[in-house]
Amino acid sequence: MKINKLITAAFVILTICSACGDSDKLGQETPLAPPYALPERGESEAGDRIIDFFEKYSTFLLYDFTQADFQWETVSSGLKYEAVYGNTEYLGDMINFLDDVWLDFYSDKFKQKNFPFKIYLMDSIAQRPRFEGQPTTYHKALVRDNALAIAGMNKDLKTMSTEDKKIFKDEINRNFITHLLNSEALRVPPEFYAVSDYTKFNDTWPIEPDISREYGYLPTLDNEYRYGSISEWATTAYQMMNAPVNDLKTYLQNMAMHGKDFPVLNDVPYTWDYYLQKNKDGIYRFPLIKQKYDILQNYFKEEFDIDFAAIGQKAY
Repeated sequence: MKINKLITAAFVILTICSACGDSDKLGQETPLAPPYALPERGESEAGDRIIDFFEKYSTFLLYDFTQADFQWETVSSGLKYEAVYGNTEYLGDMINFLDDVWLDFYSDKFKQKNFPFKIYLMDSIAQRPRFEGQPTTYHKALVRDNALAIAGMNKDLKTMSTEDKKIFKDEINRNFITHLLNSEALRVPPEFYAVSDYTKFNDTWPIEPDISREYGYLPTLDNEYRYGSISEWATTAYQMMNAPVNDLKTYLQNMAMHGKDFPVLNDVPYTWDYYLQKNKDGIYRFPLIKQKYDILQNYFKEEFDIDFAAIGQKAY
């Protein structure tokens, strides 16, 4: 996927920077138009940053696009996703915001290799209901194919609360992790998958949360901010036996979305302090969680210069 992105980006640069001036018997050749237009350099500071971003990462930051280009519909549910366009007055503020809640957590080398081809910037991402009478849902970030969509480009950037900023940070990084796993950009040491027995609960579901913890599983966070709660029963060996990558996804999202302020569910503090707590004898209550946590934290810092725990602990 990254190779295709680089080929397309190289094509865009060539079509922008050069024109085919050679003539032949058929007449003057006409350069092909790039898939997306870049601003004219010098028109605005924000526009120049859009150009710099593309030249550095081969990624389009799209704020002026058609609804037809962005819009998609899920076949299974019939839900339609549409863009609510952002105010370009806040484009520079939006880029600064992305630096703070997302871009600064990853090295330039990693971003150059693994960024999506398109990043849509907009006011809101509207999920239109399938049936009449259902409310429209607005998302802060979504991933689709080789693109990310990020909301928030509006006047609220100037007055955003620390709580909302954290939620944006969590949602953007959660979706970015999904993109990285979908594109198979993250290599994982096999010892991570060797810790838990994914066939243990083939015929047993659901499993009590703490029993699931004992076998090294964490709650899934995909719908945490969509529905306002953690799905404690969702991530088990039953779900992951045919797709262990779901276990990796759950760990990375937990690490990137939460530090010590992990949400409390039903008066039980499912925090990293809870997951990594020690018994009176000094032994970890959930040693498999500790083992898998350490494998991922150490591996991604050494191999990719990504500190997922630091992303989760980032305070505003």
